[in-house]
Order: sequence, then structure tokens, then C-alpha cells
Amino acid sequence: MEFHCENGLTKDIVFVDGPTKAAKRMFHPVITGFEGVEVVTMDPLFERLALLYHYNKMDKDVAISLLRNQLQEHVFYTVIGRKTNFNFHDYSGIFYNIGTLKNIKRIFRKDKDVLKAIKEEKPLIQVQTHDTLPHIDILFEAFGEGLKMIESLRDPIALVNSMYLHGYGKREGSDPMKIMMTVKHKEEYLPWYCIGWEDRYLELSQMDRVIHFVNTRSKNIFEKYEKLTDEQKKQILFIPFEDIIINFDHYIPKIEKFLGRKVEKSFDKIRKKIKLSTKEDLEKERKKKLATIKELASEEYYELLIKMGQEYDETVSRLLSIQNNLTK
Repeated sequence: MEFHCENGLTKDIVFVDGPTKAAKRMFHPVITGFEGVEVVTMDPLFERLALLYHYNKMDKDVAISLLRNQLQEHVFYTVIGRKTNFNFHDYSGIFYNIGTLKNIKRIFRKDKDVLKAIKEEKPLIQVQTHDTLPHIDILFEAFGEGLKMIESLRDPIALVNSMYLHGYGKREGSDPMKIMMTVKHKEEYLPWYCIGWEDRYLELSQMDRVIHFVNTRSKNIFEKYEKLTDEQKKQILFIPFEDIIINFDHYIPKIEKFLGRKVEKSFDKIRKKIKLSTKEDLEKERKKKLATIKELASEEYYELLIKMGQEYDETVSRLLSIQNNLTK
């Protein structure tokens, strides 16, 4: 027996991916500012199915069917206003994003009007994921050319600092508010991302764990991206956080072309929400964060982080060059 689910209502989906604290929160209202792109869906099932399939914990037909089914449910629920988030402070809420009135009107829509609404509105479901690019193969299988992924890049020094301050490297498996997949190793429950270096994880300090994770993840991302076909690479857009908050308007046409969706007329409301910066201010903050990390990291891992920081700009430049050549 083989499970099967068609992409009946839509096959179009955009994932905003990156590690925790990679500034995805800033990207969501920006992406919603393009025609038909929905308020971000906080549904971890997409990333978890990709993770489980990647580690051979699920048959391909089951994984594809569940992923497709999840997307079809989301587009249906979105268009009839089911699960509409009215939390005024939440960045996945309708009051934080443009299109508030449109989303309120949807809660009065009847089921019989759904197909017509989907045809007219052409909704593009936006989903937040974490560390899913290395596991992207099953997503290509499920959604084909309908899949798009925006990968948020961030300077490793800023990323390590932020993850440490938010308790990563110690909260996983012990804090009930830190909900994530864990694996059992030597009677300990460890975060899934340390698969392959479980013993090392147990030996390291909290700060060194975070640095090791960021380094491992970066390698996995770039190695996976290089193995994709040119057509698959076109379905991924890298956006460096440090660059977009300096050159915000430079990225809007790029996103517009990538999504195939024009900017909404009310996009200026989103632009006002974005906290921009300068290169000088970013450099000052970077030095402060590095000083904090130096006090807590071992010499081995501090040197590793310095190397990662030095390689970051070169890697970003190479990735953006590849993207530009593919979209000429």
C-alpha cells in the first residue's frame, strides 16, 4: 500500500528558513508585503517531517503525502479564516502585518466560496522553518516548482551571541517552553541538531555547544546548496540580515522577482516597521558581542568563531554571485 495526496488546491509555498535567532522575524512582514503572500504560518510540522525523512524515520510516500496534505489544509483554513491569529503583539498575527481587514473579512466566508476565493486571491502560504535547507530534498519531491525558500543568513558572531543569550545549548530537553525535537543518547535527551556529535555535545560548555552548532549548520547549508541542480538553486533566495538592514530597498526588487509577486500598495507601512542600521553601528555591536563571547568560550572555540567570522563575508559574496548568475 502506498499513500498519496495531490496538490489539489495549491502547490505554491514559500518557506522562510534559517537557524533560531537568524532574524526571520523581520522577514515575515516584509514577505507578506507582496501580493497574495499570506501572514506567516507557525507550523513546525513541515520542518519536522523533512527532518524525520532525512534521518530515515519515515517512508517517502508518507512524508510527501503528509507535506502536501498539510499545505492543502493551510490554504483552505487561511481562506476561510480558520486559525486566524488575533494576538495584537505576535508577528504572526493579522494586526502586525498588512491586510488586516482582508483577514477579518475571511472569518465570515462560507465553505462553498473557498474554491472561488482561492482562484481570485492566489494565496501564497508562507511558513517559518528552522534549519531545513539541509533537509530540503523531500520538500522538492512534495511541491516541485511550487516550492520557494528564503534563507536568512546572519553573521556567526551575532548569531552565536543571540543564541547563547536565549539559552540555547542548555534549554533543549529540560525547559518545557523550548519545544523542539530531541534524541536520546546515554539516558540524556539532546537537541536533534547534535546528531553525529552527541558525545562532544555532552563534553562542551554551553557557549562552545552553540559555536559548534553554528559552525556545523553553516557547513551543512553550503554543502547542500552546492549539490542542488541549477533549477533547484533558483528556488532558493539567500538574504544576509546585515546587508538588508543597511540596503533594504535594494532587496525589494529581488524578492519581487523571486516570488513572482508585485509589492502591495500599502508596502510603506511595512518599511516603517523595519529597524534599519548602518555598517558602522553593526561593527560596533559586533565588537561588543565578540568580547562577551571571548569571556565564555574556550580558546579552541573562540578561534573557530573568529575563523567563521572571517569567512562569512566571502561565503555570502560567493552565494550571491551564484544567485545573480542563475537569474540573469
